Amino acid sequence: MSQDVKLNTATKLTFAVKDEFGALKSGLLNAAFTKTLRDESGASAVSVTVTERGSTGVYDAILTPDALGCWYLLVEHSSYGKWGSPFRVTTRGTDDLAYPATSGRSLAVSAAGAVDALLAAGAITTASFAAGAIDAAAIAADAIGASELAADAVAEIAAAVAAGSVASVVGAVGSVTGAVGSVTGAVGSVTAAVTVGTINANVITATSIAADAIDSDALAASAVSEIAAAISSPSAATIAAAVADEALAGHTTAGTLGEALLRLRGEVLHAGTLQADGTLAATASSDDYAYRNGTLVLVSGPGAGKFTTIQSYNGTTKVYTQRSNFVGTSPDNTTTYVILAAPIYLSQANVASMDGDVIGASQIAANAIGASELAADAVAEIAAAISVPSAATVADAVWDEAKAGHVAAGSFGERVPADVTTWAGDSVNALATGNVQARVISVANNAITANAIATDAIDADALAADAVAEIQASVTANPVASVTGAVGSVTGSVGSVTGAVGSVTGNVGGSVASVVGAVGSVTAGVTLGTGSVTDTAIHATGGNKIADHVLRRSLASAAASSFGDAVSFRSLLGAARKLVNRVRLAAGLLEVYDETDTGTPAGTQTATTDAAADPVTELDT
Repeated sequence: MSQDVKLNTATKLTFAVKDEFGALKSGLLNAAFTKTLRDESGASAVSVTVTERGSTGVYDAILTPDALGCWYLLVEHSSYGKWGSPFRVTTRGTDDLAYPATSGRSLAVSAAGAVDALLAAGAITTASFAAGAIDAAAIAADAIGASELAADAVAEIAAAVAAGSVASVVGAVGSVTGAVGSVTGAVGSVTAAVTVGTINANVITATSIAADAIDSDALAASAVSEIAAAISSPSAATIAAAVADEALAGHTTAGTLGEALLRLRGEVLHAGTLQADGTLAATASSDDYAYRNGTLVLVSGPGAGKFTTIQSYNGTTKVYTQRSNFVGTSPDNTTTYVILAAPIYLSQANVASMDGDVIGASQIAANAIGASELAADAVAEIAAAISVPSAATVADAVWDEAKAGHVAAGSFGERVPADVTTWAGDSVNALATGNVQARVISVANNAITANAIATDAIDADALAADAVAEIQASVTANPVASVTGAVGSVTGSVGSVTGAVGSVTGNVGGSVASVVGAVGSVTAGVTLGTGSVTDTAIHATGGNKIADHVLRRSLASAAASSFGDAVSFRSLLGAARKLVNRVRLAAGLLEVYDETDTGTPAGTQTATTDAAADPVTELDT
């Protein structure tokens, strides 16, 4: 599991704990979990606390990363093992696009639905632009000031300015310090202004002009215009096209925008040739967590085209274990591979602008104006004449550029998905936990399907009281007319049942005209109406079974039963005992015993004896 978070911000990593039967396990305490946290420098002392969300069996591992880079957290319970871990956390700066600082405010949205953004000061360097990528239309007015011009840029401007010659100087020359190569005509002395008619080509050189001698006041409008005209700036559309068509393969240096885009797409984190099946190249990272949960793709050689997920990795031996084995041909030490990483997010930046004038000089010798000759206000005036499109204009040109014209494999345009949905209309709500909140205005018919709703997503809390009432009303208003098939059990009254009934708990009120099919069992009493069992109601086979049960029932079972009247000697049971149990004549009494033939007699009868008759002293079955 991978997640991007803000530096020095409390972060929750959510996981569930289940027992061996798959049931959520609640009530576990923080002390019962073992937490192992590592950053790029090794084991970390940052505290990790595990808390449960109510009594749900769902837990949050809470930590506050205090350094940029990748963090790895392993959470394990002593009885239930690892759930959801290891976690991979990548910390970003507070100006990260993934977490823009928008607390309490909304993102600015343009009329075209784009989110406005600024570039940080100094974010754009010389390496950020291809040769000739910026033309006059691409640079906003006053965007390039004195501090933005490097020394070699100033020298090149000076070279372009000096490439022309000064045909004439109109106006007074206050003074000339240094040697004058030649003067046509005699100069006796000069005590006032001197008007120079013409100056030979290349007479004024760089060494002839003192530092900062040429300021904004010394530059004529035509000179400024010529300098501006000599600067070729690409249009915003040209910049947008160059950005979209630029091949990503040439921009993979760590920390660059190109490398970040590759990782944004989950692309190459590492590439090489296997030392053996299960062993990465010797150039692979020494960090045990560097490639965990990354995707290993076999590029060429045995096994080419197959891929798997790296489950664990040993940075010392370069040996990895994979989540699932390759089917078919296995890779060997000639197989090349790449490892795809989890996505990251690009940083946001801001850029400022400055005012200034423009400069130009067709009459100054080549290289006459160098860095030291340009005063600060002269540079500012040159910058003011350079027409540069605004950041908003460039942004509009990039995002409005038709994707159809930029589909070269590996280019930025080719990697932009075709179904990107922009924000449009109202401002975007403030971010919450890294997500942009949205308001759904309407949902198309049949857009929400059974597949779109997670199992158990609609629970008791999700149903409003009026929804429950409406369901109940619908059930009550629409009784079940009939049930076809077996019913396991029914609690309550049933009007009529057609088919087999497994069991009935409770009473069946009223009379049952007829039952079609077998009744498996009836739990609780069944009351039969007077005269409801007639001679025709009992089948001969059923009557025979009843008779057989009566005749074969043991006297002991009948005596132990709680059914019927209390056990009495003057009953059919007592008569049966007299016939088969022990009977003894003693002291004028005929004693009849129970089934044990011992103990107290079950009943007695007075016996009248006759001495002349044959004596019977005992009958014992």
